[in-house]
Amino acid sequence: MRLFFALLVCLGISLVSCFSGHENMLPNAVGAEGELLLVIDDDMWREHPMGDTLRDILQQPFPGLPQAEPLFRLSRVQEVDFSGSIRRHQSVFMALVGPEHRSPKPTIQYGHDPFAQGQFVVRLSANHPNEWLAAFHKMRDPIIDSFKTIDLHRKMARLKAAPAQTAIDSIKAYQGLHIDLPQGYQAMVLGKSKSVLHYEAERIEKGKQLFLSKSVLLAKRPYPGPQVFAYDSLLQFIDRITTQTFFGENEGSYLVTEIREAPEVKYLDWHGNYAMEIRGLWRMSNEFKGGPFLAYAVVDEATQSLYLFHAHAYGPGLDKRVHMLELEAILRSIRF
Repeated sequence: MRLFFALLVCLGISLVSCFSGHENMLPNAVGAEGELLLVIDDDMWREHPMGDTLRDILQQPFPGLPQAEPLFRLSRVQEVDFSGSIRRHQSVFMALVGPEHRSPKPTIQYGHDPFAQGQFVVRLSANHPNEWLAAFHKMRDPIIDSFKTIDLHRKMARLKAAPAQTAIDSIKAYQGLHIDLPQGYQAMVLGKSKSVLHYEAERIEKGKQLFLSKSVLLAKRPYPGPQVFAYDSLLQFIDRITTQTFFGENEGSYLVTEIREAPEVKYLDWHGNYAMEIRGLWRMSNEFKGGPFLAYAVVDEATQSLYLFHAHAYGPGLDKRVHMLELEAILRSIRF
């Protein structure tokens, strides 16, 4: 993370060294999962394009969900009110403008634990709001990515706090994979070439008792070559496995990728191995049932194997951002 902040210097923005507190004297950070505290004065928020820009960027839809949910749950406070317990929020973005922030160019600071343990703060300051806005447009992607990465790392840390050890040990024994799983997940299918982990529960949300299920699929195939990563071939590869693994209640019903809303596909490095991330929607082929999924197709160069790590959620009426973040954390924890 710190490396990509260094790139901001090339954008004409001053990078100030990170700031931090005295960890042994700090209280623990607070705040709801996925919540971002924005520190910005009222006039900038309400009367300047800064406000509209920040609303559009910070509350853009979380990717790959059937109903729109914001990327962050946004709360806001003025700089003068950023004190006391409010300073302990776990994720803070400070948008500071004014003469007291005079410098030759906009300045960015970032810090871990400046006011509380487990906290991450980004502080972007400029003398004039137009300068601030121009700087933010240049660096908005790395800023957003930094907060998303922190959210994911916090979720991954929570997975280890209360592990589903029996299921974890089973996956290691059958497939030789390490995976972090929270309590509640059980191994439903176990094999050297395919395993399925499943979570199911009733939840109270929005005053209603709602059903939630989450499934994780770990499958292994011989690597056929780079042609498998062509867009259509990749989706066909996924469907060949899911249609033989997840079945609906009606005869002839199985899980397929919903292609009417094209999945998002991007390359990433998987601990030194080539991988593709696929985010989109799934549906049961013969039922009115569906939801979001996240998958990684990963090449294990050492064994010339192609892995599919696939996770999907089903929860009519439930917000799904938090559950997809958990599933992403689970998949990202996998090691050969």
